[in-house]
Amino acid sequence: MDKLYVSAGQHVGKGQALGLIGATGVAYGVHTHFELRRGAGLGGRINPAPYMQ
Repeated sequence: MDKLYVSAGQHVGKGQALGLIGATGVAYGVHTHFELRRGAGLGGRINPAPYMQ
């Protein structure tokens, strides 16, 4: 993510842009990483499948 348009805890709407994709690290090809978290740290990861259509 090159630029973030939202911050932690902010409510977002369907179709709202979350940020601007860019080449900011070591990656092999264009891709998107999507992750949901609840709480602090890596232990709060949530499976996003139930929230996707």
